[in-house]
Amino acid sequence: MVINMDLARIEMKKAELYRALIPLVPRDFRDDLKLLASHAERNAKLLEKVRVPANTRGLSEIEVAMGFLERVLTEPDSRVEDYYRYAIDAEEATARLYSELSMRAKSERTRRLFRWLAEISREHVEILKRHLEMWEFVQEEVEEEDIPEDLLEQWFEDIDL
Repeated sequence: MVINMDLARIEMKKAELYRALIPLVPRDFRDDLKLLASHAERNAKLLEKVRVPANTRGLSEIEVAMGFLERVLTEPDSRVEDYYRYAIDAEEATARLYSELSMRAKSERTRRLFRWLAEISREHVEILKRHLEMWEFVQEEVEEEDIPEDLLEQWFEDIDL
């Protein structure tokens, strides 16, 4: 049995979350979030007509991730940390699903597409984790003299795409 699982929908929801997060974070984070949103929108276009077998491992994880993304976007009390944690969960779920789909694909071209999408999602996870780590660090009450002078500079070099 084949169902029309709308993979584009999760990508568009991720893009929506990244765009909603942009005004809530420091300016240094915004370019990364814009890039993640544009990647998700591009991925949605690539996945518009993809049909996924109903028994594909990871589909239920995607549905759970969608629910969390929708919740964080609609709840007025959502915190920046919530946006990041749910985005990380969604990217991890899509990476696993795309890896599974790459193994099930019949053509080499489709296998390559899903492997590439899985790798992009894993890269997004790393960026989001670094953002969350830095956000949490910035939120702590730290005396200025406790912060190494080159810490922020080094951190942003580390996440350079």
